[in-house]
Amino acid sequence: EKDYEFTGWYKGETKVSEDAAYTFTVTEAVELTARFKKKPAPDDPKPDDPKPPVPDNPKPSVPKQGTSIPSGAVEYKVTRSDEKGGTVTVSKAAKGKSVKSLNIPDTIKWEGYTFRITEIAAKAFRNNKKITSVNIGANITKIGAQAFFKCSKLKKIVFKGKKAPKVSSKAFKGIAKNCKVYVTKKMTKKQVKILQTRLKKAGVKSKVKYKK
Repeated sequence: EKDYEFTGWYKGETKVSEDAAYTFTVTEAVELTARFKKKPAPDDPKPDDPKPPVPDNPKPSVPKQGTSIPSGAVEYKVTRSDEKGGTVTVSKAAKGKSVKSLNIPDTIKWEGYTFRITEIAAKAFRNNKKITSVNIGANITKIGAQAFFKCSKLKKIVFKGKKAPKVSSKAFKGIAKNCKVYVTKKMTKKQVKILQTRLKKAGVKSKVKYKK
């Protein structure tokens, strides 16, 4: 049988030869038994093979696109599911959380994976009467329509990126009239001008200034 292999000739429980073609001289009545064992399947580990180590805390799979991720006072939504290049959007304020100084960082970490924060969703903080200031992370490329609509106490906005993000309709309409807008020195004057134009169309009347 091809699934079995010869293990030896035995006299009782004593192995007398491992040679299948064993030759001997008969001097007395003797009974010899040929023994075989089943060969292991190709994918089956051999009995003596060490078992691969099992990690104590295996890393979970990458969150799928559309997965909601709560972090601090903000809830994010996965827009690109990727082990190394994942992205999320700021979807809304976290349920039951309120904050005056809203900080949107460059990235967030979740279950061992890092996601870049690239967008603030439409109506994300609409009618939020608690927010007085917001720091907008360097990876933000778009601010959705009415994202901060009627945030009447919003008096300070800081953009940390090098480029002016796209700002959709009424994104900042109805915020405090005396709201101050700042950018870091990483942003060029050309980009500041672009940002000023976009903010004006979105409801911000204040002049953009460099943060000292």
